[in-house]
Amino acid sequence: MNRKEFDDYHVAFRPDQMIENLVDKCRFEAGITDSNMPILEMFKLLIKNCFGEQAIPINSCADFDMGNKFGYAQFDPPRIYLRESLLADAESNVPLARFAVLHELAHIMLDHRGVGEPKALTETGPRSVPYITPENSAEHQADLFARAMLLPRNEMKLLTLPEIGLRYLVPYRVAQERFREINPELSRKTPTHIKEYLLSVKKTKSRPTLKLVKPKPQIIVVANPLDAAAEKAWNEALVIDDEDPDVVRKTRGGTEYRICKIDFGNATSEEGWIVEHGRAIALMDKLSR
Repeated sequence: MNRKEFDDYHVAFRPDQMIENLVDKCRFEAGITDSNMPILEMFKLLIKNCFGEQAIPINSCADFDMGNKFGYAQFDPPRIYLRESLLADAESNVPLARFAVLHELAHIMLDHRGVGEPKALTETGPRSVPYITPENSAEHQADLFARAMLLPRNEMKLLTLPEIGLRYLVPYRVAQERFREINPELSRKTPTHIKEYLLSVKKTKSRPTLKLVKPKPQIIVVANPLDAAAEKAWNEALVIDDEDPDVVRKTRGGTEYRICKIDFGNATSEEGWIVEHGRAIALMDKLSR
């Protein structure tokens, strides 16, 4: 396989936490306290405090000459090239341009060199060779660096996705990915067939008996308050950080499903649950088997 067919390549192993720690260190040393500050000012602070007096120029190229590339980084000496329109957007602090500047800077700061060709961010996003793990992916590392710099974890923890999108100057896709990184227990996608089932139930006037494919027993709906067995199963379910354990928890084992205490036996709720063999089981888990 010809590596030049792809925009990604293997680099030194760096787990996500290592990238996050580096970003925190850079923000501290550069004195960055405002995540929405003009991106070119942030860029200069990072260069001055993380590279000493060494300058890293940002050069513009005609959009036509760049093809489908937003920008790319080169080394020896380090420099960044952006399409002319994107550099103008960076001067105006446009969200996409802010991300692109930090993405290219990340390639230099993480020393993604030695592959014989410049690193490029394309209009359709960076592509990854299927066999590259995230910890060894140049694009994954650069994307994470840029996301963490623009959306620091300590500021994101208590925010919802819409709040992040409203408060910070980042593309919505970047806000989505950062939200999933910080709140993995809240970002699990509901399978399409479960969404369709729940929608059909809500459209009916009376709640039907829930039927399972394998096997096909009826789900017995037990009204709240919880009986002793359900209360015990609830208390043994996993606690979700920063949420009231008397309101919501998540199931144990395999895929962890979010469940709501008041939705015990509720087949119309995405957070409904029952008790099997003494353990809290999400109804969505039952449906997905």
